[in-house]
Amino acid sequence: MSFENLEQGLLTAIDHVHGAAIGEMSWSLALEAVCDVLGARAADLNMFDADTLDYLAFHPARVDPFVLTYIADYMSDVTHENPRVAQLYLPMAEGRIVADSDVWTTRELGRMPFFADFLQPWGTFDSLNTWVRRGSDGSPLIALAVHYRKQDCPPQAEHRRRLAMLLPHIRRACATAERLNEALLRVAGLEQAIERAREPIVLLSEGARMLHASGAARALLQRERGLFLGPDETLRFRSTAHQDALRAALRRCRPGATALQDAHASPSARIVIPQAGGAPLVLTVQPLPGTRRHHSAAVAALFIHAPQQVGAHEVGALREAYGLTPAEIQVVCGLVNGTSLKKLAQQREISYETVRSQLRQIFAKTGTHRQSALVGLVRGVR
Repeated sequence: MSFENLEQGLLTAIDHVHGAAIGEMSWSLALEAVCDVLGARAADLNMFDADTLDYLAFHPARVDPFVLTYIADYMSDVTHENPRVAQLYLPMAEGRIVADSDVWTTRELGRMPFFADFLQPWGTFDSLNTWVRRGSDGSPLIALAVHYRKQDCPPQAEHRRRLAMLLPHIRRACATAERLNEALLRVAGLEQAIERAREPIVLLSEGARMLHASGAARALLQRERGLFLGPDETLRFRSTAHQDALRAALRRCRPGATALQDAHASPSARIVIPQAGGAPLVLTVQPLPGTRRHHSAAVAALFIHAPQQVGAHEVGALREAYGLTPAEIQVVCGLVNGTSLKKLAQQREISYETVRSQLRQIFAKTGTHRQSALVGLVRGVR
């Protein structure tokens, strides 16, 4: 294999191994690329319970179907033993690469049923064996065996060198796969929690399809307060501008997009839907962690805040604490309920500049500088 072909083979194997970790392909397909780089006939990745050494997972590559059946029958017989376990794997340290021929002579291999009745009839006469992971923390043990034809035996030093180059990537990929599986379990709990939540919360796909929702969210969507569900369970708005804003927010949540955003930018997006004669609905689109996206179509959580109407009598504490005048209280209540300054001026039949002047006085008295901060202050002291 030329240097260029070896380099390309290694890059392909590494890409496939990490692809298997995140579910883009099977481990068996990834191991086929490993076989190509190592000049091997077949390979298998095995996961064992750290305490009992029972099999937890078995990923074969280029292993003939009759061999898989033979393995199942052979290992189900308690009188059959895999000599590699006691004599090769148990004494072997993590990361060390040991061939069968390092431990046994050709004659010894021919006398052991595991090799003579199983491996050699299949067409493999030697194997490279290694612990991908052998920790002491109780996590599953992971072993890799790479098998060679008779004409390629014994495995050469170059084969061992290439396997040593791939091992860190295989180890990292196995750890990634485990973390993703753990995340799946956490997300399953998250989805159950969302469905039971009292607040309106929705999990959305990149195309705005509702995947999970709390009962409160479903009830709100049925009332069609400017947003509703289409026939395909897609979240829709009466306003085209709001629909476009949601699409843009979800595009920023898709895989890879969040990594390209400004580190100082807020990861969430806010959409405000005015309500006739009441406070607006405030929608916050929050991206989900990247690990979630490899196993589900959900890219964002949508939080819907439906504030209650606030009247002058409900902000009495604010009036007393900051010495607000009745006119200023009217401005505060209007802003909290989602009314714009221009609308307030029209309702009170005064000039827009007068309302702006009153707002500046409110800012000065309350120590706030933005309308959002003022609204948060009001809702905090009610």
